[in-house]
Amino acid sequence: MATSYYKKQELYKLKTENGAITISAPSFNGQGGSYVIFKGQKLLGANETVNVGTADSCNGKIIKIIATIQDKLPQTNWTNVTVTITENGTNTEYLYEEELPAHLDTACYIIKITMEK
Repeated sequence: MATSYYKKQELYKLKTENGAITISAPSFNGQGGSYVIFKGQKLLGANETVNVGTADSCNGKIIKIIATIQDKLPQTNWTNVTVTITENGTNTEYLYEEELPAHLDTACYIIKITMEK
């Protein structure tokens, strides 16, 4: 039962001047899991859609998402996380998928999203 770490990076281009932004990062493939979201060093929330502020307050900021998924399905070792950024009602999705080496292993996704105009 090993842990595999997957580092991901994105550049998110802000679409509005002052639009509200929310982020969620659920995991799928029936594996379950949990996640936390940070804006800089501030914890914004865990396992729920969080409000990260307005576009102008996010410009130049780094959003970090840490998602942990333990493989529990014997028929597959695939894990995934979908990060959804909603800005002023418009969704942008980032999908991350990794196959773990063995059954019951754990995946830890460390996702860094830089927000820029």
